[in-house]
Amino acid sequence: MIKIFQGALIALLASQMAGCNQPESTKPTAQQTKQSAQQQTEQQQPKWLQAEATIKSVAQVSEGMYAYTLSYPATGSKAVNAAGEPIAGPIVHNVFGLTYLPKAGQTLTIEYLAEEPLMYRMVQPWGSADPTTPVAGVYTYGHEVESFTPCNVKKDYWITSQKTVLDPLRDASLAKAKQLKSPYQGIYAEMQLMLLPAAADGFAADYDGVVEAFEIKKWTNDIPETCITAGPDSEPPTTMTDEHSSRNSLDWDGYYYGAIPCASCPQIDRWLQLKQKGESTQAELFDIYRGTDELVSELTASARWIKDGGAIAITVDTGTPLQFIVGESALMQYAEGEAPLEDYKLGKMLHYSDRNMDVFTDRSHLLGLQGSSKFEAIVNYKTPNQTANSARIQVTVDCGKKTYTTAEVTGYTGRFASGSIVKTANDKTAQPLTGDTALAAAALEACH
Repeated sequence: MIKIFQGALIALLASQMAGCNQPESTKPTAQQTKQSAQQQTEQQQPKWLQAEATIKSVAQVSEGMYAYTLSYPATGSKAVNAAGEPIAGPIVHNVFGLTYLPKAGQTLTIEYLAEEPLMYRMVQPWGSADPTTPVAGVYTYGHEVESFTPCNVKKDYWITSQKTVLDPLRDASLAKAKQLKSPYQGIYAEMQLMLLPAAADGFAADYDGVVEAFEIKKWTNDIPETCITAGPDSEPPTTMTDEHSSRNSLDWDGYYYGAIPCASCPQIDRWLQLKQKGESTQAELFDIYRGTDELVSELTASARWIKDGGAIAITVDTGTPLQFIVGESALMQYAEGEAPLEDYKLGKMLHYSDRNMDVFTDRSHLLGLQGSSKFEAIVNYKTPNQTANSARIQVTVDCGKKTYTTAEVTGYTGRFASGSIVKTANDKTAQPLTGDTALAAAALEACH
């Protein structure tokens, strides 16, 4: 049996109360608690220290590939070496992978980790050290020019990237220049960038530095007034308009074709005809969903011109219009605020017609053959022949003999070589290029 005396019980209770209920004078205030949490967070986060790095030497390691040596002090380093001595630098890195010759002796502002000074990153003039954060600015492309000027930053950079990343902006800048009849037109873009060393030679050497683009997040022809690119005393850019546009300066009327991606089938063969009817523009869309169960979607609708005559929008059943930038012999499909994709490009087809058929062929199959060669033609029959409404024809041209042959003809039940195959024929009889048929005209084009 355990005995607890009255005095001991009172002392025990007093001790428990003292431990559970602190006097008000010893409690931390809300402000003190917040400051303590902030201090703990700061202690846990890595500490980056700024330094000036210098490119000491450069070298060419292979054809079109360069390396450089980067050196910087680390006086704020908290790291020590194996002997327990502080690592204060200079720290030297050998950097490989540049596709241009960097300028030796240039300085770059970098940040290194206090705890791990070998870890460093470039300080970006636009404020964010994170290369995944999009940078807004103006992209310009033209003869011997490819630049990017960040908004509200007094620097102009030569820009480099993988070809497919910048191709949409190149097309847009050239199209805008053609529309306004003035070269070097800027396109507003937001993209992921990384700062690189300045170049020692070439066109890039005329700029404040070089940046590499990884991904375009959005772009538009119009430059916002808030994006100033020529210094603090300059006027905000204004939207330029001109009476010349793709609509009234390009030969856009005709047929276009492209094989575009399909989520549920191998590909979609898209045919699009644009034609002027009075004051309006009409579009006929013919999509062939290739695969085992081949489906065809047809649509005839009015097309409205947008972006000051530089693009068209076609209303479809889904409600979201199909939008295309209208360029020289091509249409580039895009979504509003996004870059056009090369996979959705439609090329303008060469079109020949007679009373029996319409013949379509890709320009690349015809231009510059200048000899004996083959090309493929898609034919829509105006009068169905033995239940065939269209055909895919392999044409062989002999420019020297001024003849052509249709070595292989595959007929289809639907238009534009769609539907079931109904007829396959081989006729190697030579036909004169001077004939008055659409096929003869297409073959003759190959010899010009």
